[in-house]
Amino acid sequence: MQKQTDWSNLALAEIDPSWLENIKWVEKLFLASNVLTSLPRNMHLLYKLSVLDLTRNQLKSVPAHLLQLPRLRELRLSENKIVELPNKCEWSPSLKALNLSDNLLGTLLRNMAKAKLAILHLARNKLYEVPSCISKITTLRSLDMSGNPALTKLPLELERLTTNEMLKLEDLDRVSVSLPKFNFL
Repeated sequence: MQKQTDWSNLALAEIDPSWLENIKWVEKLFLASNVLTSLPRNMHLLYKLSVLDLTRNQLKSVPAHLLQLPRLRELRLSENKIVELPNKCEWSPSLKALNLSDNLLGTLLRNMAKAKLAILHLARNKLYEVPSCISKITTLRSLDMSGNPALTKLPLELERLTTNEMLKLEDLDRVSVSLPKFNFL
């Protein structure tokens, strides 16, 4: 039986840190469609957490401690107002899927190369460049960068992603590059 808590669609503006002390057992936490602008510092108490859904909130940044949760496999942060990722963080090796679509990201950090992601969604952001560090995520199977109109070029290093099953590049009218190894959708 999955141990999950669903606090979606409750118009939550904040999470009382004491609530997390009462759900240390949770494996899946759904906080989608609230108005959260920040998260409590004691999220590390949720050491069993494998899925965290923060879709459709008002978050402007990603706390580094989220990316370090030891068992977190899937982190959904789409449809927020995130402008940057944490500069200094150790990426949890368990984190396999990261959805950052529909945010305000302009660039990515070099430390992403240390991530063990299989799925990375960056669609509909404000990306103007894709750092070559993306090509160093050797575990990456699916990358979606669609709908980033400021993106004009892709690093040639992307062709090194030999395990990539899907590279989605829709609505990138200003990009002119040919990467024949990928299935473009």
